[in-house]
Amino acid sequence: MTMRINIKFIEECSKGEYGTCQITSRNNIDIKISRKLNKNRSEFFVTILHEMLHAWMFILKANGIKISVIKEHKWIYNVQYVVVKALEMISRKRKYNNGRNKNSRVRPLLGS
Repeated sequence: MTMRINIKFIEECSKGEYGTCQITSRNNIDIKISRKLNKNRSEFFVTILHEMLHAWMFILKANGIKISVIKEHKWIYNVQYVVVKALEMISRKRKYNNGRNKNSRVRPLLGS
């Protein structure tokens, strides 16, 4: 079975969230991202990562994984933390290496 994930940018989410993730049918998940609250790349990145992790949890749950909402959010926040810290480390390393090697072909990450 193929799962389609639709990402929509809206002016504002209904309850003031940065983003929402919702199953709309057996094969569709809608992610909505608030333009109002996600004004810079870092906010947008964390929001899209958070909502994509919710989508992944929906898929796991559809395949029989059982997890409470509290544990789901704890897992999502832990993954977010690890991914953001890893990207920060990569970004610092790239900045350092770019300063030493002007011919580097590495592109900067997240507003670098």
